[in-house]
Amino acid sequence: MTSTPSHARRGVHWSPGTRWGTWAVSLAGLALAGTVAVAIAFAAGLEPAESFSAGS
Repeated sequence: MTSTPSHARRGVHWSPGTRWGTWAVSLAGLALAGTVAVAIAFAAGLEPAESFSAGS
């Protein structure tokens, strides 16, 4: 009996196995991209950071 070693398999090993997992990874990527976009906008001066105040 021959079997393929687990390290010899092709494909993405960290990919989610369920539809919910795929949604979770996609939304996490979208949130990360949005955070990076806001940080770039603040750094470039496109949006003043003072406009985001925490209170009155």
